[in-house]
Amino acid sequence: MKTDLKSIVEGFENSNLPKEKWTHEAHLAVGTWYVKKYNFHDAIIRMRMGIILLNDFHGTANTQNSGYHETLTVFWAKVIHFHQEFSEGFFAEELVAEFLKSPLASRELPFQFYNREAILSTSHRAFFHEPRLKKLDFPTIRDLFKNG
Repeated sequence: MKTDLKSIVEGFENSNLPKEKWTHEAHLAVGTWYVKKYNFHDAIIRMRMGIILLNDFHGTANTQNSGYHETLTVFWAKVIHFHQEFSEGFFAEELVAEFLKSPLASRELPFQFYNREAILSTSHRAFFHEPRLKKLDFPTIRDLFKNG
């Protein structure tokens, strides 16, 4: 994973990661790298910029209906941040591997916190909204990690 993580992050930062490599797992790996390397708010700014630029490189329009999604980006950054709080002492590669093997990496996780229709709305794409179905906090994420 070390070489893969390095090449994924470099491709992301250079806005030239091939589209077929920009998977859900790659999104989470980059998010883990950024949340580990930078303070939380800097990580989000860098991820936002990087995703928008990479979407442009792939020809994916960043509009009200496609491309960059603010609520999902911040949601995943928060989940990753909480995961890192109870996984202290790990190097980035270890954090990525542990996170990706965990129930926290499920594509369906956001739908435990958000109504599907709401999170897919234009408003949630443009601006971060707190979840309404379940609290997004350290204890909740820790319990999901432990109990699957």
